[in-house]
Amino acid sequence: MGSRNLHDVIRPVRDRLWKQQIVRLALIGLLIGLCAACLWGVAGWLAPMEGYRIGVLFWIAMGIAGGVSYALWRRTDVALAASAMDRDGLEERMATALAFEQQESPIAALQREDALRYGEEYVQLIRSRLPYRWDKKLLIANAVALSALAALLLLPNPMDEVVEARGKEKAWIEERQNEVAEQVQEWHKADPSSEIVRGMEQTLKQLESGLQETDTAIEALEKMEQALKESQKLAQLERQKLGQVSDWIKQMENQEALQQLAQALQNQSQEELNEALEQMREEVKRMNDAEREQLAEQLQALAESAPAEDSAEAEQAREALKQLASQLQGSPGGQSPGAMELDEEQLAQLQQALAQLLQQQLQAQQGLAQLQQSAAQLAQPGLALAQQLAAQGIAPPSAWGANGMASALASGSGQGAMPSSGAGQGGSSGAGQGGGSGAGQGGGSGAGQGSGSGAGQGSGSGAGQGGGSGAGQGGLAGGSGSGSRSLISTPRNPVGQGTPTLDDGPLSGGGGEIEKGGQAPVLDGASRPYEEVYSDYATEATQSLNRSQLPQSMQNLVRDYFTEIQPNR
Repeated sequence: MGSRNLHDVIRPVRDRLWKQQIVRLALIGLLIGLCAACLWGVAGWLAPMEGYRIGVLFWIAMGIAGGVSYALWRRTDVALAASAMDRDGLEERMATALAFEQQESPIAALQREDALRYGEEYVQLIRSRLPYRWDKKLLIANAVALSALAALLLLPNPMDEVVEARGKEKAWIEERQNEVAEQVQEWHKADPSSEIVRGMEQTLKQLESGLQETDTAIEALEKMEQALKESQKLAQLERQKLGQVSDWIKQMENQEALQQLAQALQNQSQEELNEALEQMREEVKRMNDAEREQLAEQLQALAESAPAEDSAEAEQAREALKQLASQLQGSPGGQSPGAMELDEEQLAQLQQALAQLLQQQLQAQQGLAQLQQSAAQLAQPGLALAQQLAAQGIAPPSAWGANGMASALASGSGQGAMPSSGAGQGGSSGAGQGGGSGAGQGGGSGAGQGSGSGAGQGSGSGAGQGGGSGAGQGGLAGGSGSGSRSLISTPRNPVGQGTPTLDDGPLSGGGGEIEKGGQAPVLDGASRPYEEVYSDYATEATQSLNRSQLPQSMQNLVRDYFTEIQPNR
């Protein structure tokens, strides 16, 4: 019998002690994991944490794994197993035998034999000698921690609603990112030479990048608001260019020889444009020298007032008009009607220039329509989210309010209206020694008013009206008379519809009553100083602007209107 046999006897005891140590340390690790999980659960109640319940399982698993790993690394040694055997009735036999296992004296050999004999008997009864003992305190601690953790996980957590809302916000932001990416691709396919196309593509790319860095709905709405503002700046510039061309066409319409050409440009018809140029050629043949000279001056004036656009089309149209004017001015005098022929090349240049300008206008309107469609696609989902935030007591950015810019864009009104090429028409009528009135009307989203009344030897009044939504521009047109606008008459028809009524003769002849100050009289036909009416009107408009949120462009329109009608202007 050697030391090998002594170690063989001790090994089963050592293994059983090691297994008991693994179980005990696993329970300790479980307790540590449960405590960590409870702390994690409390954190999930104090702050919105997505998936904190999964984190609870992670901490429990980490605690158990840590305890078992430590038990595997720190294995029970032979001396500890021998001491455990001695404590259970062997009376230091095993520890003494291990201490003198290298000695060969008769006494040491006898002592080892005695230890081996009793050790073998101990191993046979190892289950009863070394039973698994469960630490009650450790079990109770684990049970308490598990109960607390179960309560944290099962009870309704108010932060779950916050987490759910944030999840919906992230999903909403991802949807907007995908939509913006699709819009970028659509704008990328458009004509890159257009300023509005380049501007919108850059704006949408910046929005896409901003949404990728955004975590909350408020930040996303702010990014989208900035993009909408940039898009409306582009739209405003494009509308100004279209308005310049529309005004230029209206000037052309005032010339009798160019009315059909103006109508063709208004209708945006290439066929009508060709017919109008052919008709102008025929009319020039029938003109005398004075009429040709007048037409040349009109063409020269049109060339000078052509839209100041930085485009080859506008410049080409301007040059073609100048060349035609020069030809008419340089034609020899005394030619009989029918002898004057316009240069074919110059007419072809004018036709090409106007056709290109017409095509440019069509592209601009298409780009503007696409811009407003993109803006509406951005505004509609953002407006819905803003309403949800407002219902939760969270104030969205100003543009997403009930009367904000996004609401107007989402409904396709306000700044989203497309300009039309229609022109107003006016008529005049008068009585007495001098008088006049005019009215202009066009479809659009704007509305204007104008009025005037003469005193003394004449009177005049005018009104402009615009209404509707969708496509169109509202315009103002006013009549003129020989009188002044120092007095304003109360309209006889308060509804504002029907034919304007003018009083014949001077005011002193019974056309109405004059009041120098105080409140407006109730009687029809009474007159008040223009400065007083203007002041009251401007005050009411200012109060209305303060009560509602209008887009900046609409506010500027109101201010410009009052600037135009202010006294002494």
